[in-house]
Amino acid sequence: DLLWHPGLGPPALKLERLVLVWAFNCFNRNLEGAGLRAGILCQGAAMMSHACSPNAIWSLGSDGLFELRARSPVSPGHEVTIPYLSTGELCLATPIRRSMLSLAKDFFCMCQRCDGDLDDARGFLCPYCGGEAFAATCA
Repeated sequence: DLLWHPGLGPPALKLERLVLVWAFNCFNRNLEGAGLRAGILCQGAAMMSHACSPNAIWSLGSDGLFELRARSPVSPGHEVTIPYLSTGELCLATPIRRSMLSLAKDFFCMCQRCDGDLDDARGFLCPYCGGEAFAATCA
């Protein structure tokens, strides 16, 4: 089945541009109970910058509206950032997160967490000495 009759649809370049806008700005959403995944486009979330250690988190409320919540205090004039990755994906090593963002969103992540020498979100306390240990950000 065709979406439109030949010659009546949008110009090919415009359609390609619309598909790319969708692909680079949509967020994956699991549709609870239906076993389906969908890409949703929220103007508020699509306009926000990514960070692997974001100062805010967003979700869709029960009314279907975009909700933004601070994870830590945000001073006036500072950028509000959100994760483009899922909670589980944020636990992955820096090269893997960067690869996922490159494939899905077409950019190389240079956020503070990825650009540092140590990944302070992937650390633990040594059970023997009580010291801190952190994963390196490069492979």
